[in-house]
Amino acid sequence: MTRQKNSRLLLYGLIFVVFFASFLYRFVNFYHCMTLLLVLFCFFLGTGGCIRMQARWVFYIIAVVLASIVGVDFGESFKYVFLFFSITIVTAAAKTCPDYRKEMMRLFYIFSFFHSLLILAQYIAPIQFTPLINAFVPPEVAERAILANINGGVCTGLAGESAFAMLYSSITFYFGFIKYLNEKKKIYILAFVIGLISTLLTGKRIAVAINVVAGFVTYMMTMRSRQKNAINNTFIMIFFVIVIGSVLVYTDLGHILLEKNEILAESGDITNGRAELNDRMLQIFKDNMLFGIGPFCTTKYSGEYLGHNIYLTTLSENGLIGFIFLVVLLLLNFVDSIKRYKKGDDSTYMYLSIFVQLFFIIYGFTGNPLYGTQFLITYILFSYNENRNTYIPSRK
Repeated sequence: MTRQKNSRLLLYGLIFVVFFASFLYRFVNFYHCMTLLLVLFCFFLGTGGCIRMQARWVFYIIAVVLASIVGVDFGESFKYVFLFFSITIVTAAAKTCPDYRKEMMRLFYIFSFFHSLLILAQYIAPIQFTPLINAFVPPEVAERAILANINGGVCTGLAGESAFAMLYSSITFYFGFIKYLNEKKKIYILAFVIGLISTLLTGKRIAVAINVVAGFVTYMMTMRSRQKNAINNTFIMIFFVIVIGSVLVYTDLGHILLEKNEILAESGDITNGRAELNDRMLQIFKDNMLFGIGPFCTTKYSGEYLGHNIYLTTLSENGLIGFIFLVVLLLLNFVDSIKRYKKGDDSTYMYLSIFVQLFFIIYGFTGNPLYGTQFLITYILFSYNENRNTYIPSRK
């Protein structure tokens, strides 16, 4: 098998994990999947393949390893070290595939759209959809998903977790939005609408904020690169805001989010109980300031799961050193993407890369994408600098 075929298989394997590994979780887990991909990675090296790793990634991995060694449970921490390291090197190999951008964009759009349709299907026919959840989603996750649908009207499709459903539907939403801005084909309006509705159905308030911010950033970028279309893009952006506002105010879908905000406001805790958890993580950081207690060790250290903020989680588990390298990693990746855009790479891939990074950074304040394998793979796929030979500017 040639090096190019190996790199393509690695790309397909990573995308499979992002969209479908949870379907098979009762039989195999993410560690099994990544072990298989590492075996394929060895074949990639055996056929003359090589990878480049930027210093920022190496330094963060070293910081995590140090935190694991001095932490409270090396065995537990090693799970995260294994996942992050294997995903990073496998992604680096996958990105040596000459047409990885085209393949990745095509598969991400198809599978995200597929998951978005499943979310709509659950909303339209929840009773008929329940057997599918029980058949494909792990039992403990399926039970939570079904109860969330019955009690709160939240739909996750076959993603199981609302956070993953939010990721898939947001990609569908943004892909349709940016493709319509660039190509003005009406078919992309359908993807935009389906992505918007399915995003609201996940019940994730932060998803609306992320998509609005990303939409505004994209609007400003298209204004910069296409001055002659500034007026048209302005009307599109106004329409975009009106549609979201109307859905939130005048539909049952929007009421799912608005009623949740009202309940939290009446309880006096708009953070949904996370303020106390954040205080506990800060206390763990104060007690273990330099290296933290080790990845995946918060539960063992405190007796309960505390993570709903990757920055506080990193401070408590990887210490100040790990936190600094994480922030530097996120910022430099984002700055690199902006620089590439300014140099002429205004492809749909680059817009989506910036969106995924914004999504990861913003959602990191209220969720744990750094520890969710689907989020982590998606982020690394879209932020890891590819081989220089595969970078082809699209702007003339």
